[in-house]
Amino acid sequence: MFAPRGWLSRRFHRQMYRSVARSGLFDRAYYRHHHLRGALRFQDPLWHFLSTGWKQGSSPSAHFDSEYYVAKNDDVRVAGLNPLFHYVEYGHAERRLPVRSSLEAQHAATPEASPLRCFITPSLGHKRVSVLLDSATDLATPGNLLTIVRRAAEKAESESATLRVLIRTGSLNHLEVHEALSQLSQGIQDSAEITEVPSSLTYSDIPVFHDEISIATSWSTSFALRYSTEQENALAIGDLGQESSLIANDEKLRQLLIHRHTSAPETLPLELVVNLQKRGPSAKPGVFAFIDIEAHPMAYSLLVEALSHFLLNRLPDSDLPAVTLVGNPGPRFAIAEELHPTLLTTEEFAASNVSVTCALVLSRIEDPGPSALSMAGFRVIHATPQDSGLGIGETAGKDAFMRTALTAEALEKALSEVFS
Repeated sequence: MFAPRGWLSRRFHRQMYRSVARSGLFDRAYYRHHHLRGALRFQDPLWHFLSTGWKQGSSPSAHFDSEYYVAKNDDVRVAGLNPLFHYVEYGHAERRLPVRSSLEAQHAATPEASPLRCFITPSLGHKRVSVLLDSATDLATPGNLLTIVRRAAEKAESESATLRVLIRTGSLNHLEVHEALSQLSQGIQDSAEITEVPSSLTYSDIPVFHDEISIATSWSTSFALRYSTEQENALAIGDLGQESSLIANDEKLRQLLIHRHTSAPETLPLELVVNLQKRGPSAKPGVFAFIDIEAHPMAYSLLVEALSHFLLNRLPDSDLPAVTLVGNPGPRFAIAEELHPTLLTTEEFAASNVSVTCALVLSRIEDPGPSALSMAGFRVIHATPQDSGLGIGETAGKDAFMRTALTAEALEKALSEVFS
């Protein structure tokens, strides 16, 4: 069925219908399969999307995310415009994104580990020490908040600097911070600042002095601060349960912190192994990975980062492998705006005809899945967060089976070796 004549009689509706129909971004089969049930399946899917579906957050195809576009663009939301129509008419020319970037996908998994968006400003004649608190900071243990603030204050006094407390968590209120500050010297109390820091990637109103000393209090704050100041001015507070001391915050420390806080599925589900074996390796290069963004957010973030770097560093004339993420693969995203991974639940994958050449297995333990797949003709990369004796970027194994550490650098290197 087509759109009702009464609806199409309005000039704006006709313009919107024709514009979206010609865009190539509305997939009738995709929309009918994902968003129309029962008698609705007999309606014109394009009319349903333009009149009703977009208001319910329904997406027109795998290459456009309605909810993301409306949330990202306040002017579209306030105007109440159909997001795909706006993108076709204006957004594409204005370089607005139809789906999340790979960086935004990582941000969706670990928002507090995303870079602290800030700008450099003159120091106004004095130094400043900024300590960042988030939900991963151990604030539940009695006395830890006071210990953190006191250590930061000691650093500020030794540097003749002022103190600023940055809060990136809703579980801590200002009264608790004020209470901790009230136990410090009067000079620190008089100059202390408390600043809320949202997790948004687009926020950029946090001023940072060029010579500011930034202090991280958790693995995620360590990552959030990695671009905010010069490397030698970044510090971190060590494990408060053991020795509370300021330690150098460098890339090796960040990788160590990630290693301690990264989890992965226990094993690759047997039904997926059997399903892949039945299909056999595909003729075209492709990568498969099983992941759960909610249960293992850091593993998801590392995987997306590795895939992005790997695909972007491929030679222009080389075949780019298709990427399929199965399980709970998170929000739709694209790499360099053009490379769209296929995101499927386990049930959707079982019903699909997707086939790959390489299985990227993220698991907590060694399991029979990788070996079984390699014997079936697949290339297998097995990445684990456990202490495998492999350093950052190192890989072991050859031919069909390769073992590596679960870091972005190691995963990227392993993918490059497999598809070289």
